[in-house]
Amino acid sequence: MYNSECLSFVSTFKLTRVLMTTKDFLQTDLSAIYDEIADFLASSPSAEQITAFRLSESSEQIISDLLEANRTRGLTPDERHALDEYTRIERLMQAVKVRAFATQ
Repeated sequence: MYNSECLSFVSTFKLTRVLMTTKDFLQTDLSAIYDEIADFLASSPSAEQITAFRLSESSEQIISDLLEANRTRGLTPDERHALDEYTRIERLMQAVKVRAFATQ
């Protein structure tokens, strides 16, 4: 009985892996987002540029994919960590933007 249960599990796992799309394997490395923000801040932007700052489309897509997965299928531990990390990045950038706006 144990062998047939194990075989059934393995077969189901293999089938699930085949049916998964690339959207099921989300990027969780946010180093590109950190680099993008660091490069922007190192360029000595004006207060106006800071308040208008937005991430690139590719960085926005990473976050959008994580949010969509969170709504539709739940997140893996790595994905949850990445989304939590992005939330901290976003809060920091919001604080920077508020301070820059106050100096305009």
